[in-house]
Amino acid sequence: MVGGQVNLYYHLEDYYNTIDLLRNEGPIYLLYSGSGSGFENGIKTTPEVVGGGET
Repeated sequence: MVGGQVNLYYHLEDYYNTIDLLRNEGPIYLLYSGSGSGFENGIKTTPEVVGGGET
């Protein structure tokens, strides 16, 4: 955490997959257990309801 904001760092080879999730998936949840070694943090999506993304 920096200034009350959570920062997640990913390997460069995962960058495009992460951007694809943020652009195309929803809802998206931030999983945050804490900072430092021994904590697992990440982003999670859940199945979208049928027709949920359609307009």
